[in-house]
Amino acid sequence: MWLIALCFYKVFPIPVEWLAVAALAGVSAIVIGAIAGGWHKPSPSEIARWVDLKQNLKERLSTALEVAQSSAGEEWKTLLVADASQHAQGLDAKRLLPFTFRK
Repeated sequence: MWLIALCFYKVFPIPVEWLAVAALAGVSAIVIGAIAGGWHKPSPSEIARWVDLKQNLKERLSTALEVAQSSAGEEWKTLLVADASQHAQGLDAKRLLPFTFRK
């Protein structure tokens, strides 16, 4: 926001105070976005869908979670949950969230 305001300041005759206002608005947007993002707690179904997507599990986890919570047949539930459990054992958290510190 500040860079856009600086460009406008250089091209158009606007007061220099607009630069301070733009900088304050930009910092405020970052802080508000960080608070709003940290406040949101994803549901287990959202997490299951995200892991399915990242690990290419073909919706095994999310389907097993939905079926386990529904009133489907007991044998069907057992099969889906067993399949999802088998594929979930091979999950590697380091591959899901690869945080590294670079020099």
